[in-house]
Amino acid sequence: MKLNGQIIQLMPTASCFHLVKAKVIVDRRLDGSWHIYHREAGEVPCKLFELSLKNWAR
Repeated sequence: MKLNGQIIQLMPTASCFHLVKAKVIVDRRLDGSWHIYHREAGEVPCKLFELSLKNWAR
């Protein structure tokens, strides 16, 4: 998913192999970290990527 110019990739868990079209709660903490929660899977691990216009302007 894309949020505030960053791409957040949701990683699979043991109970959820994919999260396509899943409703999640996105929480950004004061320290700048992102935490994603799913109703059944709980906290979902994620990877953060910066969205840069240089990479997309080819």
